[in-house]
Amino acid sequence: MAEAGHIRLNGRRVKRSAARVCVGDVLALPLAGSVHVIEILALPNRRGPAVEVHGCYRTLDAARPYPIAEPETRPEYQGDSSP
Repeated sequence: MAEAGHIRLNGRRVKRSAARVCVGDVLALPLAGSVHVIEILALPNRRGPAVEVHGCYRTLDAARPYPIAEPETRPEYQGDSSP
């Protein structure tokens, strides 16, 4: 995803998977039909279980999703209401 340019780091498009991230950086990740925005709080010393990883970031968009593509909603055409 990074090499394809789908991830943003502090608002800039990431072009390589080895891009350096630091504490305080903000990542925008397209996942499951929406964009998730997270802030890096800590960098783990090792690759560990998911429980440990969840303490290393904070979700910034938890209150509302950012859909990439929503189905278009239009009111149904009722036709001419005259008799």
